[in-house]
Amino acid sequence: MILFLCQVVGLRPRIAEQTPHLSMMQALVANGFGYGLMNVLGRNLHAPDGKAINCVPISGQHCPL
Repeated sequence: MILFLCQVVGLRPRIAEQTPHLSMMQALVANGFGYGLMNVLGRNLHAPDGKAINCVPISGQHCPL
């Protein structure tokens, strides 16, 4: 579903890493290894190593995942 939505708006993400662990995704993003998509906001806005995470809401009309 996410890849389809990216195609609709003309994005072609290059998926280098995937993880089922929220803390790992936060660490990768906070350390500059791309971006992540979450359907819920985490408990805090910092990765496990203390680096800040920038959360940007998805705008526009969209169906919940």
